[in-house]
Amino acid sequence: SANPTSPSVAGPIAGVNITTPAPVSPGTGSSIPAKDQPVTLVVQNAATNGQRPITYRFEVAVDAEFNTKVATREGVEPGGDGKTSYRLPDALAADRTYYWRAKALDGANESAYSEAVSFAVVTIGELQTPVPLSPVGASTTSNNTPTSSIPSAFRCR
Repeated sequence: SANPTSPSVAGPIAGVNITTPAPVSPGTGSSIPAKDQPVTLVVQNAATNGQRPITYRFEVAVDAEFNTKVATREGVEPGGDGKTSYRLPDALAADRTYYWRAKALDGANESAYSEAVSFAVVTIGELQTPVPLSPVGASTTSNNTPTSSIPSAFRCR
């Protein structure tokens, strides 16, 4: 077809280049509290010299080679502010490292994948205010050396 935006154009269009999107967030080595999920992935938009509109493909895996993908989404429309965001539909398992990447596609041409970025979903522990167990209130004891006990003040969320 002479029309490069025609849906019938299936292969790469000669001379069309799409730059690789740049990962923005989460950044390499980021720790995301499990309670702050699902994770949102953000890339700096790619550029193209072609006439076809670009969409994005996002992938999340448990290995840097992307052999075991836990999330994949294609057809993500670009954001209007020069960045594109994709919020995962579900929370990821906590206490493990994940890798994510993205690429831009126009239906006939595509960019290379972005660099793989690692991040961890972590269970955050927080100190809670101790609560006395005994003696409590106005209780009395039979000796002059009462024993106090408090529950563990460390809780995971």
